[in-house]
Amino acid sequence: MRDLMHEIQAVPFIPPQSDATNAVITSSIIDLQGCDSITFFILTGAILDADVTFTVQLEEGMQANMSDAAPVADIDMLSSVRGAAPEASAAFTFANPNAVTRLGYIGNLRYLQMTITPANNTSAASIAALAVRGHLASRPS
Repeated sequence: MRDLMHEIQAVPFIPPQSDATNAVITSSIIDLQGCDSITFFILTGAILDADVTFTVQLEEGMQANMSDAAPVADIDMLSSVRGAAPEASAAFTFANPNAVTRLGYIGNLRYLQMTITPANNTSAASIAALAVRGHLASRPS
């Protein structure tokens, strides 16, 4: 077996939460300085509403406050489903409880932020997201 633990850094991106509204969930801003790769993992728990959908959008920018934020082009993302648009492959519905979707970024801007937008969400949906930074300039402790 090889050591992966010292080659990556996991960063909470969206803290675990249970949401029963259609309010947009906005992640923290991730600084890519010091890493050459990043993958986002969206974790779902219980999803109680039978017709809820969640869309995912990734934005990039060079300003630390994301004042220059723009949607990331599909060419700068990696899809977890062969042949599917990257953000569409990271989206989820009521049919995906207790699951993990993922989205990769291969662009060259420094800061990233994600939004998850629910529709038809009237019951609690458990969501969290984790950013895993890889190919680090210095190893995490």
